[in-house]
Amino acid sequence: PAKFVFAQEGPRMGVAIDSIVSAGCIISGGRVVRSILSPGVRVYEGAVVRDSVILLDTEIGRRAVVDAAIIDKFVHVGAGAVVGAGDDRGVANLDEPERLFTGITVVGERSHIPAGARIGRNCLIGPRTDAADFADLVVPSGTSVRRREAPAEPPSPAAT
Repeated sequence: PAKFVFAQEGPRMGVAIDSIVSAGCIISGGRVVRSILSPGVRVYEGAVVRDSVILLDTEIGRRAVVDAAIIDKFVHVGAGAVVGAGDDRGVANLDEPERLFTGITVVGERSHIPAGARIGRNCLIGPRTDAADFADLVVPSGTSVRRREAPAEPPSPAAT
């Protein structure tokens, strides 16, 4: 079953309202509203998940906010990060304008959202991104962050 830590009344109480919280989730002092959490999701103290779908084994760090987002499996949202920031829901994504134009931000599998990052609306965070892939901690609405490819290694000299 899901586990709600700090279940006593007070500011640290973990709660889920109008949500589906799967077995194995831990809501440790966070707040989940109108959202779906897949098995193994952890929402830490002070975090808020609103109007979102969070897939398998994702962690939402302390004081992070996730609003109107679809977050794939094995993602880590750092402490104090905001995914789905701002009121500019009408700014379509530059890379996927036919898909991301309603205010929903999408985060690909195994990504790491840095602590304190602020990601706007209609953003696309590609799979397996990490802190090195973010040019800035602020990702404006309608933009994308993709994993930077490692530079190709020079061919090794042929053995003679």
